[in-house]
Amino acid sequence: MHTTKCINGDLQVGDTVVSVEDTGFVYLVGTVLKINKAGSPEHEMETANETDDVHVEFDGANYSEQRIREIEAEFTDLYGEEKTFEDCGLDDVIMSPDMLIRADVFTEDEMNAILESKAKAAEVCKRIISQFTKAEGQ
Repeated sequence: MHTTKCINGDLQVGDTVVSVEDTGFVYLVGTVLKINKAGSPEHEMETANETDDVHVEFDGANYSEQRIREIEAEFTDLYGEEKTFEDCGLDDVIMSPDMLIRADVFTEDEMNAILESKAKAAEVCKRIISQFTKAEGQ
């Protein structure tokens, strides 16, 4: 089984993840479907990324109605046309591992906050990223 390094450690197929702010998929919760290692034939066929390709399904999370409206608004702005949640194409998104946080570091309350609103997700994720950044610098 393929693994890769995300923000907070090893990542493998089946792991639950949260995307970070610096992506087109801000603070979304998903499941890792597949990892294509950089340089592999599968990787080369899909992207020109220099990192591993992590396929993530972001549409299966139990988002609140507010969060769904926020996601729809983000994609509507991005594409310049009205998008419903189903139109956003979140069933198989290719991400770089450094854009993902393995979700096992979040408490149940933190995960609920991430699913509730973008603002709450930002607060939780920035705190977690800061903790891992500090730990790496020690």
